[in-house]
Amino acid sequence: MTPAQALGKERTLSGQVEITADLVRFTAGTETIELPLDDLKISRGGFNNGQIFLEHAAQPGWSVCVSDPKFLDSPALTQRVEIASQVKAMPKEHRRRGLVVAAAAVGAVIVGLIVALILSRDWLVQVIADRIPVSWEQNLGEQFFKDIKSKGQIVEGTKREQEIATLTAPLIQAVGETGYTFQFHIVSDTNINAFAVPGGHIFIHTGLLGAVETPEEIAGVLAHEIAHVTKRHGFRSIINAAGLFLIVQFFLGDTSGLMAVLADGSRFLLEQSYSRDFEREADDVGWDYLVKANVDPRGMIRFFNRLKAEEEKNPAMTGTLQLLNTHPASQERMERLERKWDKLERKTGFRELKAIPDDPPGERSLTQ
Repeated sequence: MTPAQALGKERTLSGQVEITADLVRFTAGTETIELPLDDLKISRGGFNNGQIFLEHAAQPGWSVCVSDPKFLDSPALTQRVEIASQVKAMPKEHRRRGLVVAAAAVGAVIVGLIVALILSRDWLVQVIADRIPVSWEQNLGEQFFKDIKSKGQIVEGTKREQEIATLTAPLIQAVGETGYTFQFHIVSDTNINAFAVPGGHIFIHTGLLGAVETPEEIAGVLAHEIAHVTKRHGFRSIINAAGLFLIVQFFLGDTSGLMAVLADGSRFLLEQSYSRDFEREADDVGWDYLVKANVDPRGMIRFFNRLKAEEEKNPAMTGTLQLLNTHPASQERMERLERKWDKLERKTGFRELKAIPDDPPGERSLTQ
């Protein structure tokens, strides 16, 4: 006996069907519908062709429906040539195909969610960064500062420190209240480089100080680095490097994994390289700080162009100018800055920054 339904014009019966040598008998309680095997019509239909329909002229208006595909394997059916021919001509059941389609649909939804998360990654990182207090950034910066200082690389007690403080004072005033305490440190290193870490520590290599020709150039570099701090680029880079899983996990309320990464973030800062989007933003924000501080913003353009020209003039130096590696001075960036200058309404009357003429040999002071 096989579960089945009998579909009539006005009602539907649920019951059992059995096959004898001569007929198919459907039984539902006291009601019986018999379909002779001679001239029996068999077809498929329903969802995914998963239903087998039996009809006969002897029972007009009635159709017996069977869902079990094994029903067609009955010897009483397979031994009749006319029925076997009908079964062979019937469309195949689409049940497996339906499962494949369903699985593909579920897979597409999952892929879509992953893509959406990837596309929203920058937004997620920004939201997470906004939820973490500045004190966390300051702790990371302190770890890094202590590491550098323990290696004896910080230059202290020199006139240069006061020069840098004098040069950056108008920039800090232009930045306004941010919650950060900016600290500028000179690092004894011949590489032409400057970099910022979360929390407000900014490091300037002696190699960079020796490479500049005007105080406006160093002001442009430092304005760029200050912008990296105020826009939280270093902190956001650490969060982004933690991976999408930890980011989503934090966003859903589990902060342990990401906080562990942040606690060890000072190691990441040693090999930090900002994205092009972050570099562009630091250019734009740093430019605005210079203009607000009444410092000629073309110093930023001149310095990066100077570095780029140096590499082009000396191909053997390619890859050795550290500032170009961490702050790619692409032609596109330089052109953007030139366009900003062209659009600037006021191009004169900037604060005068002067070099101190009586420096010791090999030293160039920067002050106003």
